[in-house]
Amino acid sequence: MAVDTKHPRGIVSTFFVALIIGLFAGLLWIGRIRLAVVVLVGVCLLMSLAIVTIRWWPPLPWFLADGLVLYLLLVAVTIAVPLVLRARSRPHPTYSRLWVVVLLGIVASIGSFTVPAAIRLFLYQPFSMPSGSMLPTMLPGDRFMVSTRVYRRGGEGTPFASLIFGEEEPERGDIVVFRHPVDRHPYVKRLIGKPGDTVQMRDGRVVLNGVVLPQKRSTDYRPEGDDRSFEMYLETLPNGRSYSVLNLVDGGTSDDTRLFQVPPGHYFFLGDNRDNSADSRFTLGVVPRDHFIGKAIRVFGNTQGDLDRARQNLMFQ
Repeated sequence: MAVDTKHPRGIVSTFFVALIIGLFAGLLWIGRIRLAVVVLVGVCLLMSLAIVTIRWWPPLPWFLADGLVLYLLLVAVTIAVPLVLRARSRPHPTYSRLWVVVLLGIVASIGSFTVPAAIRLFLYQPFSMPSGSMLPTMLPGDRFMVSTRVYRRGGEGTPFASLIFGEEEPERGDIVVFRHPVDRHPYVKRLIGKPGDTVQMRDGRVVLNGVVLPQKRSTDYRPEGDDRSFEMYLETLPNGRSYSVLNLVDGGTSDDTRLFQVPPGHYFFLGDNRDNSADSRFTLGVVPRDHFIGKAIRVFGNTQGDLDRARQNLMFQ
């Protein structure tokens, strides 16, 4: 590879290339390709960490979390630019020509944002619980991780298919994040009925395929800072999955419904807070499979600060 030893890179040109195009480009400019790759990988990891964790880590509100992400990136630039300037300029090969550096720098900049975006799209994505419809399992303001790959299909013959495509079938009891069939807003509910099932509510109890789901009374639920308490039951599905549900009132409008027949390719959802959930019993209706975003797998924090410390890292079984 041809090299140019007569025109070493100056500090001024190196500074502006690193500042305007990026650190990766600045290192290419002075012929330090290995260090450039290390810096690029580090930036991608930092961006991924920031987007997947810090942006929704408790107890920071969203604007402080975003500010912290920006601060970390500025710190990285502040530290790394002097490192570029202090790096000894080697005889620069062909790849350190300006047009090549600009081209590769643009590609690297796009890649540093594409990697974390791909993680959110294909692997994991954070969400926040907006209401009390999933009490007592999830509190309003809970921040939780969703696996966006578990229900994805069609990975046969695709590179890294095992990472991108989970190929899992939705199971009764899963807590699923999906888009509303009408307004496309994300919802989070518990999957109760699969294609071909019949579902009905009678006297506040779920009747699945003609069989009333067993419930066992447990300790009453008392919201933090509230003197009231509500009946809580442990409900068990035919597959053995158990979870807690709330009964706020007896004889409510949601305690008795018509019989629902779940069509092929659709699913029936209920909130664990049975008297305060806009779910498949009402305007939501049954949800098509292609509206699924992913499966809720872990609670990490709460934006309202009322998350019991014992519930941190809660895994949904």
